[in-house]
Amino acid sequence: MITSVPRKLNLNNLAEIFAHISHLEAFIFFGTLLGFKREGNIIAHDDDIDIYVNIRHLPKLLDALRDSDFNLKILPRRKKWYHHLRRPLVVQATRIQDGIETFADFYLYDDSPADYLIEKWNFLGEHKKPESALHIPKSLIFPLQDADMQGISIKVPAHPANTCAFLYGSSWMQPVRKGEGYLMKIVNHAPEFTLKTHS
Repeated sequence: MITSVPRKLNLNNLAEIFAHISHLEAFIFFGTLLGFKREGNIIAHDDDIDIYVNIRHLPKLLDALRDSDFNLKILPRRKKWYHHLRRPLVVQATRIQDGIETFADFYLYDDSPADYLIEKWNFLGEHKKPESALHIPKSLIFPLQDADMQGISIKVPAHPANTCAFLYGSSWMQPVRKGEGYLMKIVNHAPEFTLKTHS
């Protein structure tokens, strides 16, 4: 069961974060992008905000957030000394607001291929399986666009609606609670979103 965070608190995090990272190649993605395009707001029952960041900007991201009140955790965790060689995939930022723990996930992507971004954590968190990596067409993403969500200046992909369709299929305009009512797989490095049927 996903524990939702009040929309206002997620918006507070969005405003705080983009005030610090507007100079980076970073933009909203996953459920945060879906809420932006479908509702013009954070999805009401979401548990976090989702941001894509170029892996090359990781040092700048950490530096930008260092003076904030977020606690930062880099995933996957390093359990042994040699795991410093493992490439980080996600930075999870947490902070307490009104006694509630809130979250922002920064998914680190590689932009080195010619026509797509590679991101390994995504929906499934199965980063050790090469077949689970997402390949997002750069034509959907660039050039990044400046946008406004509830008075907050953010960056979004060049084609937000088409990006939502890529991530969530043709039914992306239909609200479905996170973690319920649908199945998500990665097939040929693209999301395959299927609504559950109720008999």
